[in-house]
Amino acid sequence: MKAGKTKEQLINELAALRRRITELETSTTERKQAEETLRDSEQFFSGTLNDMLTFVAVLEPDGKVIFANDTPLNAAGIKLEDVIGKMFYDTYWWAYSKEAKNKVKSDIETCASGKTLHSQIKVQMADGELIWVDFSMHPICDEEGKVKYVVPEGRDITDRKKAEKALRDSKEQYRSLIESSEDHIYLIDGNLNYLYANEKLLSRYGKPLEEVIGQNYSKFHSLEVTKEFSTKFGYIFESGNPLTYVHKSRRDGKYFIRTLSPVIDKTTGKTTAVTVISKDITERKQIEETRRKTEEHFRKVIENIFKFVPEGLLVFTDKINLFKQNKAFQNIVKEYANKLNYTERELAEIIIEQVKNRIINEDYADIRIPENKDRETKNKQNNF
Repeated sequence: MKAGKTKEQLINELAALRRRITELETSTTERKQAEETLRDSEQFFSGTLNDMLTFVAVLEPDGKVIFANDTPLNAAGIKLEDVIGKMFYDTYWWAYSKEAKNKVKSDIETCASGKTLHSQIKVQMADGELIWVDFSMHPICDEEGKVKYVVPEGRDITDRKKAEKALRDSKEQYRSLIESSEDHIYLIDGNLNYLYANEKLLSRYGKPLEEVIGQNYSKFHSLEVTKEFSTKFGYIFESGNPLTYVHKSRRDGKYFIRTLSPVIDKTTGKTTAVTVISKDITERKQIEETRRKTEEHFRKVIENIFKFVPEGLLVFTDKINLFKQNKAFQNIVKEYANKLNYTERELAEIIIEQVKNRIINEDYADIRIPENKDRETKNKQNNF
């Protein structure tokens, strides 16, 4: 027996040998020779199929099992004698579900009419475990084109199905995250056409998804805004780098912080689209503006106080560092520096240091500056 024959050739050869035995039943010698050849053929036939990692069976056109290779038998924890002579759809592999049995039975009937089938189906393994298989069924015909055998085959794709489910779940979680986001999220192609828009953006536009997808950015924005966006968009396409900037809407004056990120084709390394995440920061901007105006107001008040209050004023930071001194304080220092025999700088430093100590010690008594006797003596000596 030559190696390298197809399953169809092996199955046809086996059938021919069976017919030959029937024809030669009258001849004992020839029958024995044929039976010996048949055994050799069956051994080679089963050995070839048993070496395959896929699930393979050979059926009569009505679905009765003639052969099944070791792979599905071992996986299910059963033996060949458990399935030989049984209807394929009544075997252990399909016992988990009436629907599965009916599907396999229907597939056999269709295949027996000469058609090849392909599908994905669950198969029962040892301990009732269900696995997914890429399942096909094709007919083997005789020389006259009549279906002689039906051959079901299956390949375990459980890991692939798990990976596909994990990917679907991941995509669904990602989509759910995007759709529930308070940010406007959308995808724009190289021609500034919308490829995707989440519910938040659709709500702002007051449009359903089908009236946004495929439309140009300019349909929902003015020419000026579109031109500004197009410039930034062009930078993303050329550089492949993300860009973040603050945008004020002409529509309602709201402020948004926009992040434009390139979608890069891993094969070509080129940018094919841009994802836009636009976060409404209007409230934050309003708070910042209110704070700015408040700070400006207090700055003007303090400046007016410093300008018109006749008393000397010193302002310190929370770290007790001098922040500001008014003109009145400077005049006081100038007036008394010479009387107390200090330079203006010396007297200012003494006063400021004493004020700091009063603040730290929470001592709000009057500040008294002693006269500089050393300098007074020195001045008298110089005059003498």
